[in-house]
Amino acid sequence: MRKNKQAIRNLIRNPKALLDIYLPNDKPSQGKKEGLAINLSQRLAREILQNDLLNFIKTGSFKNSPITERLAKTQGLFDRIINEAKAAEIIRQSDRIKNSVETLGATDRIKVFEVNDQIVELIRKGTDVEAAVRQLLNFRDKKIKQVTKAYTDIILKYGDFIRLTKTERSKIKPGVTTLEDFIQQEFADIASDEMLFGKFVEKIANLDKSLNDYHFEDGRVEMARATDKAFVKSLMKEFNNDPKEVAKFVLKFMKGHTASASQILNKAYRFIDGAVTLVDKGRSGKGTRFQNYEGIDDMLNTLLRDNLGIQITKVNKLGKREGGYEITYEGQDIFLGNSEIQLNPIESKSVIKNNITYDQSKAEADEQTAAMFKYLDFLNSRRGKTLAIPLRNYDDIDFILALQSLNSNMQTMLRRSAPYTYKFVGNYTGPLRYEHIIPAGYILTNIADHYLNNGKTKADLKKLMSKYEVAIIPETMDKQIPMGSLMARGYEAGDNALANRYYTIANFGKDDFYPVKHIKDGTVFGDAFSKQSLQRLNIRAKNSVERRSDSRSAQHFVVAMKKSIDPNAKKKGASIIDFDDTLAKTKSNVLYTLPNGTKGKIDATEFALRSEALEAEGAVFDFSEFSRVKAGKRGPFFGKAQALKDKFGNTDIFVLTARPQNAAPAIQKFLSGVGLDLKIENIVGLENGTPEAKADWITSKVAEGYNDILFADDAIKNVKAVADVLDIFNIGGKIYQARQKFSVEGATEETLNKILDENNPDSDVAGRKVDDTEAREKGRPGFWLKELFNFRSKVNQIFVPPSAEDLKGLWDNHIAGKGRKGESDKVWFEETILRPYARAERALDRIKLAVRNGIVNLKKLYGKTFVEELYKDAIPEFTRMDAARIYLWWKAGHDIPGITTEQFDQLLDYVMKDQQLKNYAENVFELLNDNIKPALVPLFEMYPPPTQYWKQQDINSDIEFVFKFIRPSIHQEFIDNRYSVFTPDMMNKIEAIYGTQYREALEDIFFRMEEGVNRNASQINNPWIKWLNFATGNIMFVNVRSALLQLISSTNFIEVTGPNNLFNTLARVMDRKQWVADFTTLWNSEFLRNRRGRGKIDIVQEEIQRTVASEKDPFLRLASLLQNKGYAPTRFMDSLAIAFGGAAYYRNLVNEYTSKGMDQVQAERRAMRDFREKAEASQQSARADLISQQQASVMGRIFLTFQNVTMQYTRLGKKALNDFRNGRRVRNADGTFKSLRDSRLEQAWQMFQFMAYQNLLFAGLQRAIIFMFALGEGEEVEEKQKLDYLNAALDSILRGSGIVGGILSVAKNIGIELARGNRRDLDVKVLEISPTISTKFRKAAKIINAIGKGNYKDLLIETPSFVYGLPTDRIERLVRQIEAGIDLHDQGYKSYERLLMSLGWSTYDFGLDKPPTVLDILDMSETQKKTRKRTRRTRSKRGKRR
Repeated sequence: MRKNKQAIRNLIRNPKALLDIYLPNDKPSQGKKEGLAINLSQRLAREILQNDLLNFIKTGSFKNSPITERLAKTQGLFDRIINEAKAAEIIRQSDRIKNSVETLGATDRIKVFEVNDQIVELIRKGTDVEAAVRQLLNFRDKKIKQVTKAYTDIILKYGDFIRLTKTERSKIKPGVTTLEDFIQQEFADIASDEMLFGKFVEKIANLDKSLNDYHFEDGRVEMARATDKAFVKSLMKEFNNDPKEVAKFVLKFMKGHTASASQILNKAYRFIDGAVTLVDKGRSGKGTRFQNYEGIDDMLNTLLRDNLGIQITKVNKLGKREGGYEITYEGQDIFLGNSEIQLNPIESKSVIKNNITYDQSKAEADEQTAAMFKYLDFLNSRRGKTLAIPLRNYDDIDFILALQSLNSNMQTMLRRSAPYTYKFVGNYTGPLRYEHIIPAGYILTNIADHYLNNGKTKADLKKLMSKYEVAIIPETMDKQIPMGSLMARGYEAGDNALANRYYTIANFGKDDFYPVKHIKDGTVFGDAFSKQSLQRLNIRAKNSVERRSDSRSAQHFVVAMKKSIDPNAKKKGASIIDFDDTLAKTKSNVLYTLPNGTKGKIDATEFALRSEALEAEGAVFDFSEFSRVKAGKRGPFFGKAQALKDKFGNTDIFVLTARPQNAAPAIQKFLSGVGLDLKIENIVGLENGTPEAKADWITSKVAEGYNDILFADDAIKNVKAVADVLDIFNIGGKIYQARQKFSVEGATEETLNKILDENNPDSDVAGRKVDDTEAREKGRPGFWLKELFNFRSKVNQIFVPPSAEDLKGLWDNHIAGKGRKGESDKVWFEETILRPYARAERALDRIKLAVRNGIVNLKKLYGKTFVEELYKDAIPEFTRMDAARIYLWWKAGHDIPGITTEQFDQLLDYVMKDQQLKNYAENVFELLNDNIKPALVPLFEMYPPPTQYWKQQDINSDIEFVFKFIRPSIHQEFIDNRYSVFTPDMMNKIEAIYGTQYREALEDIFFRMEEGVNRNASQINNPWIKWLNFATGNIMFVNVRSALLQLISSTNFIEVTGPNNLFNTLARVMDRKQWVADFTTLWNSEFLRNRRGRGKIDIVQEEIQRTVASEKDPFLRLASLLQNKGYAPTRFMDSLAIAFGGAAYYRNLVNEYTSKGMDQVQAERRAMRDFREKAEASQQSARADLISQQQASVMGRIFLTFQNVTMQYTRLGKKALNDFRNGRRVRNADGTFKSLRDSRLEQAWQMFQFMAYQNLLFAGLQRAIIFMFALGEGEEVEEKQKLDYLNAALDSILRGSGIVGGILSVAKNIGIELARGNRRDLDVKVLEISPTISTKFRKAAKIINAIGKGNYKDLLIETPSFVYGLPTDRIERLVRQIEAGIDLHDQGYKSYERLLMSLGWSTYDFGLDKPPTVLDILDMSETQKKTRKRTRRTRSKRGKRR
């Protein structure tokens, strides 16, 4: 933007036009109040305002300051604008210098530090910065500009600093109130002169000349050489006169600082005839690297040959022998190879080329550090002692010169003590630097402080050395690191030096400044300080004026950045939550008036979306209504906020709203009224609806030190803006979007009504309401046979009727439309109903797992004896467990039914006197409250109240009741959406279109989802249902064959076209290390741990587990306990199948998400969610939305036993078929859609997989036919077995379609038997429609037969199983499996037959008769005779087969 100088001069003479725009009627223009000071002082007519204000500041009169006079009438703005003007004038000084300068040398920096106080004083008095510098420093012009730039940069920062509030300033620089304070502290932050080695030792040793001059003094070199000789002698003694070890130490550790190219005193002297002799007077006054030897030969001869009599000669490589040194000592020849003294390269390119690892470098660095301190400890021990040659004391200056020699070049022990740890990240091809992050000079200064000043302790030095590391960085970056060999004041030993020296405010956003990455663990530091990060945040303006206009935000940002990278910062959390549509739902509006007089109003959501655009049009906002909370109620994030407040208090919970600040009292009053007490100062009104406003404010909180931030907002653009900022800072925290998009806009009955009308245009109820009577009339089913074959009906009653559908099937297969419309319908239903429910289930599972694991750990903690004694009497009629629960209910304030006052007092007194029992109860209490209260359950009160059956229950039962109690709060989003969408009117319309049976199926699933059960209480406690469950449980007791067959479901994760296609799946499996890691991750996930632990596989297993906790009959309880244990193989193999197949799926999703820009943590979290949803849908599941009405009914218990997975597969196949038929595409896990072609392929694969492949594979493996063919035994498979195999696969499809399909399956099988001429046992065949009844019938028949024939074996085995469900029959089966496995009865089984029969396959599967068993001893003699005959028949048949 160009400045019109004439216009500026005119405005200076007459600023009325400017004043009228911004201060009409002496009041700030609405909507500009907060930014007026900055806008006026730094953007709009900047020179005008500055001149006006400066006139006032200088004279104290308004005579020549008309703008300031008008501002003075608005006192709050006046105070701020004065400060802004002062800052603007200071900032204006920096405009003269625009280019970066290189840092000064150490000597010049010392000179600057010495006159710093005088420079600051001159600036304080008003002297121009450059003039102040020139007065006090006799530097060349270039250096003068460098120093001037340094001071000017600090003044620029001060301009930003004073714009902060007093509280904010005190947090960043406590005690700083003036510019001179700021400059002093800023210089102190950059570096301290005490950390310059030369300056430090000068003070300690009272030096009166430079160290270089001291080194040229007579006798100094001789003293150094004599001391080294004494040290090497001590090594000889330490190494037990081993010349090789001494030579190795000298060459490996001492060579670097004793022999270099500079030779003795910069080549001015040589050692001739035992004396240091001047040979080049012209070099004697020049600098020195503090070397005391002419070179390596001089060093070796002096320290080894002349000192110890060790002859050492360098030899080159000869043939296979490596090069090295030949050592002769006392007539003994020793070889020291180069490999024994080889050191890592320390030149950047060589380090990278040789691929030096962190472990290699660290090992060498540790050796060098140990050797250095061994050397220094010895030198320190010589201080004050007299040496014979030369004849004088070894003084402090000698020691200081030795220290300085350790910093003379890159090969010294000091320099090599830092391991190569970091390498820059970025596109750079220029020269590199091997840079010590903590400068060697700083390390040396601290070492000097330890030895000479008794300052730093050895522990301090150890901490310091632990962070003494090297980074390979670009040369251009190295030049920009300020203050050379210094560290900022405040640096503590052991701190990460990167945040102190590299990634500081001074370096933020510099060109060619790169992040660095740890070469071993991959941690990246400084990513946010790169120029690219600055550009991403879009806070760097194109010129200095625009940049300074955002000085407050910029200062917040850079301070936040400095704090966010501090690796030693303590965790400090903040919860920042939007008000409207997040914490609360209100009807408050913002009123606005446009320049043309047009008036309007917008709600909170619209204000967030449109405020910028309206303001650009000149709108004036009226917040009078927005300052009140009108018709407010709790929002979707209220429960979370209340839980956070209960857990962490209200100090760090903030409400951040677009409303004005004066709305804070109303917001506080409303929140307090609904149970959330927050501090009024924590309710922040921005009066700004832009995402940037919230992002900037949160940046200011990071600047205050908050590094773990939770942010919640209903507006996705606000969420994204804040997420971008926090991503830059790379700090912890969570970002929530209050899920309002569907709750407010989509989750309504209007949306469902539109879908129903559009997808059913032929219905006579389309476009109108339907009352209850009409719904019942139109939905009433006709004659059952007619309905069964009514193929024009909108619902099919044979192949998966509505009562056999899960929730998704009810929607996808019936209501959802065709093509893109159908896709949209499916997505809407998923986001409105299915995903909120799935999220809630995951959340509840996490709580359950934590609490249940906690109870298990408590039992382990208190021991087995204590737990067993809990069920012993405390007083008559009440156990110790009862006493503990009485105490907990008393503590929670609950009334307890069925107990007298006397009994209550006795039990409470019992607990009070038994400290261990009381502690146990307290631990249970703490466990529940620690895990429940943070879980968005504001209504949970300490401990659940007792039920009317509490005497038959225990603490475990109470905990399960807790889960039921908190369920509505956890599932609030789903419940709200369900009732908002499926209103009575909509259910009437659904019934009229799809029939009463459809409505009943839908309502049944919704009820079970809300209650979290697949049976109601009457069904669960129904003795008939319980009896049938035990029949099922018996069959599954240690059923290894059934468990092994679970593994075939592992292929359900494979796709045809998605990220987990067959090729990618195989690639992941081939990556064994990663696959094993992913398998372990899934195996230990909350999902699978819960699934294994709590019977989440099918309904019967879930109910058997519940019976264990509630059953009081000792035999039934024992049966439940045994059957629950007997399910262990099934649970184990179920998890194994899911983790085995899911590992590749999970990793492929992670790779897919990261490739699309998602960070690793987000990708893994999303992939875990999608893995669980895939597993729930394609594996057995007891989740309510995946269980049909039929499965959950009593009839389902009778007719659909063992059909959980077949029904799930058949439903999946039907969904794929309908999607294929209706032209709907497949939705990817990330929400996108596959192409229609890929969708067709995927749907065809799913139809084949779930309706053919899985059924054929299962039936073939179950009947061992596939094994026999695979092992070349196919000729032994009879035709009947082959037909039965195919028939069994068809049965799976029929039974998977529901009860009607099961009836058709039985009818078909009876027809097959009749066609074969087999009329025997047809009554039993009829009963196969119900596996449980059929099982019970067979057991009853065996018992009756046993009584008639006196067969004690069958009587003893079958009776407990038939009556109580004790798995005695399964135990007999297990005995037979063991016998078959070892061929106990010499049946001549083949190896594979023995193996498979030991795992549960039967002799029938291989066409063999049943063999005898050791249990036959229980039979009468007549039976034994028949058994022997059967044995002979079996062997005879075997002989024919063989």
